Amino acid sequence: MYNKVKSYIEKNHMLEGVGRVVVGLSGGADSVCLLLMLKRYISENGIYGNTELVAVHVHHGIRGTEADSDAQFCSRLCKENGIEYKEYAYDVPRLAKEHGLGEEEMGRLLRYQAFRENSRAHCPNAGGVIAVAHHQNDQAETVLFHIARGSSVAGGRGMEPVVGDIIRPLLCVTKREIESWLTDRNILFCTDSTNFEDTYARNAIRLKVIPYLTEHVNEGAVVNICRYADRMAQVDDYIKKQAAIACKKYIISDTIHKQKNKDNFKAVPDAQNHDIIIKKELAGEHPVIIKAVIYDALKSMCGAKDLEEKHVEACVALFEKQSGKSINLPKNIVAKREYQGIVLSNMCNNRNDADEDAECMIYESIIIRDSSNEADYSQLLENIIDKNLMNDNCTKYFDYGKIKQYIAKSHDEAGLVMRHRAEGDYMIIGYAQSEHTEHRKKIKEIFIDSKVPAKDRDKVWLCAVGKRILWAAGVRRCADFLVDRDTSQLLKLELKQKEE
Repeated sequence: MYNKVKSYIEKNHMLEGVGRVVVGLSGGADSVCLLLMLKRYISENGIYGNTELVAVHVHHGIRGTEADSDAQFCSRLCKENGIEYKEYAYDVPRLAKEHGLGEEEMGRLLRYQAFRENSRAHCPNAGGVIAVAHHQNDQAETVLFHIARGSSVAGGRGMEPVVGDIIRPLLCVTKREIESWLTDRNILFCTDSTNFEDTYARNAIRLKVIPYLTEHVNEGAVVNICRYADRMAQVDDYIKKQAAIACKKYIISDTIHKQKNKDNFKAVPDAQNHDIIIKKELAGEHPVIIKAVIYDALKSMCGAKDLEEKHVEACVALFEKQSGKSINLPKNIVAKREYQGIVLSNMCNNRNDADEDAECMIYESIIIRDSSNEADYSQLLENIIDKNLMNDNCTKYFDYGKIKQYIAKSHDEAGLVMRHRAEGDYMIIGYAQSEHTEHRKKIKEIFIDSKVPAKDRDKVWLCAVGKRILWAAGVRRCADFLVDRDTSQLLKLELKQKEE
C-alpha cells in the first residue's frame, strides 16, 4: 500500500518544493496511517532534513473523556515517532452558537484555522501544505452526497487530490486497505464513537448506503464510484474549457452597472455595485454549455457553496420568460429577464432597484412536529442544523417555540411583526461567555458593517419582537432562537420577489 500512496503523491506533485507538511491528526485510523506514511516518504526520499513534518490535533470540546483520550493518544504517538506535535482546544458548541453556525461547520473552520497557523506562519520562505486523510470511501460518500443534493457535473468529480494548500495522499486507497495496513503492523488507533451515529446525512451514507451497495450491488462499489469521479473530473475539465470560451462571448464584464430606470447598460468601475449580463444569444448553445456559463456567472457572484442544479435550471428557464420576470437565488442574488438576456444583481448592492421590483413581503410558515410527519420533520430539522438545506440570505429558520416563550416573558402585545427600522432597534449577535450574557449590536451598526447604503436602510424589512430584531432581510439574522434537535416548531421566513 505504501508504494501506491508514494506513486500517488508523486503523480500529483504533492510535496515538490514543500518546506512544511501539517497533518490533521485526529487519532483515527486514517490520520494515523497518513502521518506514518508521510514520515516514511519524507525520510526515504532524502528530504527529511529540508521538509518539516508536524501533526496538529484539534480538541472540539464535544465528546468529553473520549476526546481527552484521543488527544493523549495523539501526543504519545508523535512523541514515540519523533514528530512535532501541536494541540488546540476549542469550545465548538459555544462558538457555533455565537456565530450562528452548525457545530460541524464551526469545527471545520477552527481545524483549518489551526492547520494554516502552522503551515504558513512557520514556513514563510517555502511552501507549506496541509495533509488530510480522506480516502476512497470518503470520496464515494462525497460523490453520492453531491448527487443526492442535485449537484452539477462538477459535484460528480468529488474531492481533488490537490486543492490550493490542501493535499490528500490517501485518496488512492480504501478504508479497508488503511485498516489492514495498520493491523498488520500492530499500530493502534482511536475510534470516534460519533462515526457510528447516523444522525448526520454523511454518516448515514457511510453506515447504510455504501455498505448496502457493496454487499448487494457490487463489492467493488467504492472503487467504481471513485473511477466514476475521475471520469467526471475529465468531463468537467473539458466543459469548463469550452465554457470559458463561451463566457468571453456571452458574458458582459462584471464591472457593468445597470443605470436606474434605463434599458441600456454602461461600464462603471464599481466593484461593490455591479451587475452581470448573460446575453440572450447564449440560449442557442448546447444545453451543457448554457448551464456551465450560467453556473460560472452565479459562482462569481455568490460562490459555489450554496449553488445547486435547480438554481442553474431556474436561470436557464428565464430565457423563455418575458422581460421583467425574476427569481431569487442564494446570497441575495436576483436573476431578471431583460431584453439583452439575463441580468444578475446583488440585492444588497442594488437595494434601490430591488425595492422597486420586489414586493418586499416576508411571509411566515409554521412547520409543526406531529405524529403524522415525524420522519419528515426530523429529516428537515437535521438538514437545517447540518446546513445541508439551503438557508441563504433570503430564507431563514427559527425555533418558533423559543420565540413564543420570549414574547410571553416580554409581555409584548404586538408579538412577531414585519416592519422597517425604528429608534432603539438592536440584534443579539452572540454571547460573550454564557447564554445569559448577550452581545447586542444596534441595527444601524449592523447596516454599516454589512455596507448597506444609508439611503437604503429604511427600506430593509425587519422581523421583530419589540425592539429585538430577529432578522434584517437579506442582511443578517440574530444569534438566538436557533434551531436545535429539541425544536418542536419551525418558523420559516422568506423574502419573496413580487409576481408580475
